[in-house]
Amino acid sequence: MVDYYLSAAGADGNPGSSAAPWRSLTRLNAAFASGAIKLGDRVLLRRGDVFPGRLRQPDMLDPTRTGWLRISAYGDGAAPVIDGYKYIVSWTQHSADVWKVHYKASSAGVSYQGYDSAQGEGDVGHLLVDGAVRGVRRTALSGMTTQWDFYSGGGVLYVKSSRNPSVLAGQVAVAVDGDGSNQRSGVWLSDVVLRGHGGHGVAAPGSGGTRRSNITGCEIYNCGGAALDGYGNGSVRYGNGIQAWVDSRDMLIENNRVHDCYDVAITLQGGEAGRTQVLSDIVIRLNTTYRCSQGLEFWYGGEGPGFVRCLVERNYVLFSGYGWGGTVRPEQESRVHLLTFGWGTTADLQLRQNGFYDAYTAYRFSSEKPSGLAGVSNVIAMKAGVRMSYQRSETIGQATAWAKADGHEKTMKTLVLPTGGGYADSHVTAAIAHLKQLGI
Repeated sequence: MVDYYLSAAGADGNPGSSAAPWRSLTRLNAAFASGAIKLGDRVLLRRGDVFPGRLRQPDMLDPTRTGWLRISAYGDGAAPVIDGYKYIVSWTQHSADVWKVHYKASSAGVSYQGYDSAQGEGDVGHLLVDGAVRGVRRTALSGMTTQWDFYSGGGVLYVKSSRNPSVLAGQVAVAVDGDGSNQRSGVWLSDVVLRGHGGHGVAAPGSGGTRRSNITGCEIYNCGGAALDGYGNGSVRYGNGIQAWVDSRDMLIENNRVHDCYDVAITLQGGEAGRTQVLSDIVIRLNTTYRCSQGLEFWYGGEGPGFVRCLVERNYVLFSGYGWGGTVRPEQESRVHLLTFGWGTTADLQLRQNGFYDAYTAYRFSSEKPSGLAGVSNVIAMKAGVRMSYQRSETIGQATAWAKADGHEKTMKTLVLPTGGGYADSHVTAAIAHLKQLGI
């Protein structure tokens, strides 16, 4: 068992020891790819440091063996950051009110600083302008109409701006397509921050799924918005906080903070028509999500139950649909706490003692009846007039009648929130305190 260390003060020519750490994720990913890092080893990133790029976990680990490859933090201070943003340093005027920048790897250190595209590059998912996400992405240059609208193609970003963006903003950063980290079998990812990725924050991929894997104690935010290849000629966008794909099993997703993602905070999904596949023995526990377009999603497109022995308990799901992704997405009806899409036969999926607070459109959106979805002792607090289910007329004030007709929630507690209020970080703290008073 070997420990490998990364520090912003290190050097990639070092051996990766505590006394002589590596510097970059590019060096780490090369060690992953070569097979030098094995099950039982630890990779430790120094707290307080920012590491541009993405994690590319090794896919050769045997999930049937005991032990873990741990990816975590060392030292004191704030959690280490895996940062996907490219920070723009120079712009070129394209036309009277359009500015452009080249963001491919060849322009690293010239037009931008930060992530150098060493783990891939693609279209732009969103901008970060002085700390605020700007997510209006157009599919053609001619479609840009408003300040900070953007379009990307061929490694060039075009931004609608009345003046040089560097004059109007102290900092403009770009999130390009791609996931912050894949999640492979036998890997325990913990105590790191992932931000600024145009795809998912952390994604357990398909091709047999991920087996025996943990994601704990991480913060994942400002993810998504890139085009989903093969859908809608660039008009369909994606980007979840944590995603597990079908055939994944034996996973723990616990004590993470996931917020401000284009799509769902945490999702289990996948499945092909005519095939029997499962997501099994997955626990989603003690996470806090807020300002994602949806809080939780369960989507299955195959045959059979799809979800087997899956438990979702004691999570705080807050302000779903209120973030930047909900504002810019075309399908406004799905700005909900709980999204179920497709379905197989009767699932084994329990949601227990979760707190759901202030959804934009509804508590739940279900494309089909989610047979086997069992809600037990959840607390649901929403504003007057917000529906319990988008497909039905009952609002939060009629929750008892809805539960009787719907049949998926048992012994729930509901609360009608006052209108108004906000969803900033201070409101997140207040919402959690309120849910604790209600027993969650």
